[in-house]
Amino acid sequence: MKKNLLFLAAVIAAANTVNTYAVGSGGVPNHLVGQTILLNSQTQDRSIVIIEEEEIVYEQQVVGKEVQQVPVKKVKKTPVFKPNGSLAFTQTFYGNSGKYKTATAHPSITLDYNFAPKWSASLEWDRLMNMYEYDGGYYQSNNNYSCPQGQLNYNYGQIGDTKIDWTTQVGIKQYNYFKSSENQVWTWINTQFDFHKYLPSSDEVQFIQFAIMPMYIYGWYPNSGPNAKGHMNSISISLLTQLQLPWGFSLQTDLFYFHESYTQDFQLFNVAGDSFNNADYFSFFAWLEYSKELYKFNKDLNLTFNFAGGFDPYTLSNRDASGWFPPFWMLSNSYEWLSPTVTTSSSNTKDIWTVFALPQLELNYTYSQDLSMSLFAQVKYSNQVWGGVEKDWRLQPQGGFSVTYNF
Repeated sequence: MKKNLLFLAAVIAAANTVNTYAVGSGGVPNHLVGQTILLNSQTQDRSIVIIEEEEIVYEQQVVGKEVQQVPVKKVKKTPVFKPNGSLAFTQTFYGNSGKYKTATAHPSITLDYNFAPKWSASLEWDRLMNMYEYDGGYYQSNNNYSCPQGQLNYNYGQIGDTKIDWTTQVGIKQYNYFKSSENQVWTWINTQFDFHKYLPSSDEVQFIQFAIMPMYIYGWYPNSGPNAKGHMNSISISLLTQLQLPWGFSLQTDLFYFHESYTQDFQLFNVAGDSFNNADYFSFFAWLEYSKELYKFNKDLNLTFNFAGGFDPYTLSNRDASGWFPPFWMLSNSYEWLSPTVTTSSSNTKDIWTVFALPQLELNYTYSQDLSMSLFAQVKYSNQVWGGVEKDWRLQPQGGFSVTYNF
């Protein structure tokens, strides 16, 4: 007689903590607004799906006048790993921000697959399309590109007899703007050492992550020609933290130091036309999250209120230049990752930021154990111009739907 026991099933954690979705291969999906840290805390043990077989051994014994099969002991067989993952499709529509033309359609497909006990992979494809004719105007945002990316993750587990969790990620991402002079490819490798299990915790306040992450990034233009040259090398060190707070709040603060070196089109330029072939940056994300169920219609349908807000990101550089952007990693992993309308300046600046607040109402429906879907409506409030002053704060309506299949 055999009895199958199904242990924990884990949602694949994409790279780092921040993972489960944040600082990893891409930004936060809109159907997970306000919930990324909560999900990460629920899967912190990085469990995998295992089926363990328990076999009961019998032997013949005389009971009264009869010979019967009597159980004498239980034998546990070697656990068997079962590959698992999820496939999600999210469609988001972004409206205009006041007088700014920002209306955009954004379909996104994400595949997370845990194919071996310590290995997982995440693939994502995003497509942005203007919902208006872009003519290069000052009050227009040209969000029109395709963005495939992939990341391979390896979880070593705890280092020796310590409580330090060790993971490594390798990834690649392309920004395809449909113009050979603008398309870019980025690759990265990072490794994380998570010390959060050494930190004190309570029922009200608990660290979900406290990790050191060194990283190397290389970027280049994939097309040859006079308008598509150059490359970028970047090394960085970062501190990644996630903290559960009282009353259902959670906080993620990720601090980064980058040193970048450039050639040709990647170089920075100041107003006088001088170029810089290297730059140093201090950057950080700071995201406050909250999620609460407002009403439960039945066991399969509920309405939730979700919120996220904070710096997305703040960046300070040692170079006083114009028209520069935060490092690739910061833009790629922004929480609310559509760029502000205006990101260039006619004057030099050393620091730029975007600050946002994103409340959301989400209707969630569980069709089966494997299939779920949601409708969401949200509004983003943020500064629409980066630079040395906060101005042109605008509301942007957003909404869409998501379908997730777990396997």
